[in-house]
Amino acid sequence: MSHWWSAEQLGAGAALLVVSPHLDDAALSCEALIGRAEPLDVVTVLAGRPDEPGRYSWDEFCGFTDSDAAMDARIREDDAAFEGTPHRLHRLPLRDKQYLAGPRQRHDAVALTTWVDEWLAAQDRPPVVVVPVGAGLRLGRLGRIVRRFAGDRLMQHLRRWRQRGNPRLTGATVSEDHVWVRDTLVDHLVGGPATVLLYEEVPYLLARRGDGAAGEVATRTRAELEHRDVAIDTDAKLRRLGCYVSQRHQLIGGADFESGGMPAVERYWRLAPGSRSLS
Repeated sequence: MSHWWSAEQLGAGAALLVVSPHLDDAALSCEALIGRAEPLDVVTVLAGRPDEPGRYSWDEFCGFTDSDAAMDARIREDDAAFEGTPHRLHRLPLRDKQYLAGPRQRHDAVALTTWVDEWLAAQDRPPVVVVPVGAGLRLGRLGRIVRRFAGDRLMQHLRRWRQRGNPRLTGATVSEDHVWVRDTLVDHLVGGPATVLLYEEVPYLLARRGDGAAGEVATRTRAELEHRDVAIDTDAKLRRLGCYVSQRHQLIGGADFESGGMPAVERYWRLAPGSRSLS
């Protein structure tokens, strides 16, 4: 069931933590929250970098010579996007999937949940933690095989080829980083004192909306879903997104947001254990 809310109603009176997997996700997807005048906290989870500069697929795709150049630029872009807001920015030294040599290790989840627990302990108002839902297309069996044996570089070429035929598929594949952040925090928080909200991500929603992912999370955690649609100021959001110069074309691609294509509504889901109500 969906209900319309104003931006002011979403998380009103609460201590808000917006969890951004990468240095742009909060601005891309949570204008309803970060566009408000009331201060909140934004934590970017994957703001770390390799010990030594190196060349990596996404950084090269965005035109950077190495990982240090990429992270330096992306932090500047993120700072610019939040300039003039009262929000508190936090960045964890965990690494984007492209910087990992193998599977993500358990200590990353421990570091993330420990940081969130410390944030929760410092709040004097009811806490709300806002995490990505995991919108976007999922890799089929062929895609998983290609990624396993040929790596992300070939997957990137396949995405470019697919986007030339259908620009709306830009950013289509579900981000593994988003799903990891979501599952780590949902599993840790549901049933505890914090309210958990899921947000639908731009640009992934252009290919597949987040309803299915939200439903799967609710089923897995045995929680009820409360869906909220929130109208946003699209001009303000576009101005904010303009700060992410290095990521903008690669993420948005052929989606003509400047000509009215930016969704005027952001979508959120609350995971509601038991019979508690959001309103």
